[in-house]
Amino acid sequence: MALEPFDFSAHLPTYTPPINLAWEAAKMGFANEMHDRLLEQIADFEKSLKPDEEIGAYLAAFGQGVEIQIQRVGFRNPYLIVFEGTETVKGGDVRLVQHVSQVNVLFTALKVKDLTKPARRIGFVPEEEGEEKKPEE
Repeated sequence: MALEPFDFSAHLPTYTPPINLAWEAAKMGFANEMHDRLLEQIADFEKSLKPDEEIGAYLAAFGQGVEIQIQRVGFRNPYLIVFEGTETVKGGDVRLVQHVSQVNVLFTALKVKDLTKPARRIGFVPEEEGEEKKPEE
């Protein structure tokens, strides 16, 4: 008497490879999530500004605080947030690169220096994933 073939594969559990959580988290990014939250906070703060005011910020780094007029907020996944703008006292360009765990920002209202121009609002256009988001011109 011949035995009929039996397909064991239908009775075996399916193998699912383990998920590398660190890799999955890095692909999703941390900095872009922080960046999106910062943009929400900026937009919310800008709603309270008067027509002759622009958003400024006090940024803390190396034990010092610097007041800047924010012109750009960017990110570099997985962990870096980049603030660019103009330092309000000396007028020089500044760029602060911080780890997402170190970001502390105090928003402030700055008077527009050139009253012939409208107050600048920060608007962002999304780019490719992982790229910094740039202000609209």
